[in-house]
Amino acid sequence: MIEAMKQALEALYWASDQTEPQQNDHCLCPICKGIDALRQAIAEAEKQEPVAEFKSPSQRWEDGDDHDLRSEVLYKFIADTDFKHCGDSFCFKSGGDGDNGETLMFILDCWFAAYPQPKREWVGLTDEEIQNIAFDAADRESAIILAEAKLREKNSL
Repeated sequence: MIEAMKQALEALYWASDQTEPQQNDHCLCPICKGIDALRQAIAEAEKQEPVAEFKSPSQRWEDGDDHDLRSEVLYKFIADTDFKHCGDSFCFKSGGDGDNGETLMFILDCWFAAYPQPKREWVGLTDEEIQNIAFDAADRESAIILAEAKLREKNSL
């Protein structure tokens, strides 16, 4: 993406006859505005860390890369569901380079790498909630159950 923006910037330099990159605050023509906007976009994009490095399934296999645990869980669920309810129509196999199950897990790995889950901050109990649980609970076990339920409520999607 950054490389494409740099190529577009070079094309704009060429179109505007600017051989040296320079800030052009005084000119408001579309080409100069585009040059300034692309410079800013490139600078911002270069500050961001890459989301993920994508390797081919065979390269991952050769490097011994593990699958994302979520990919393995989803693969197992899909394979089991296919076997139980669809007559094993996909005939999933995994464990070898080029197996269709390995390919599915590779695709899922790419998905999870490209769309990482946002980190959520843990929400604890307030002093008032703790007091209410202590007051409402008949014993220690029920207090734990009430606290767990309240924490799940506060921290679930």
